[in-house]
Amino acid sequence: MKLFTNILILAVGFVFTNGLKAVEAQNVRGDLSKVGNIEVIEIAPNRVYCDGIQKKPCLFVKREDADDFTVLFDEIENFSFIPGFKYTLKIEVEKD
Repeated sequence: MKLFTNILILAVGFVFTNGLKAVEAQNVRGDLSKVGNIEVIEIAPNRVYCDGIQKKPCLFVKREDADDFTVLFDEIENFSFIPGFKYTLKIEVEKD
């Protein structure tokens, strides 16, 4: 039983230390007029505070073709950020 517990702990630790590499946040809607580009973004393991109308914690993201991280003021639909993990997401960017 102890061996099973140790293996389970190692497996869970492996998953969390490698992050969630292939999370897809999808927006499933019937409105095709708002379908946008598919992008791959990297999300830093911690939020940063951004100034807008009010100071709030924002995601720190890097687009696939960019060299630097930038602040993302909006939340990503169907994505739950957990601090301490680096994410790579494939997202659909809706047109306004």
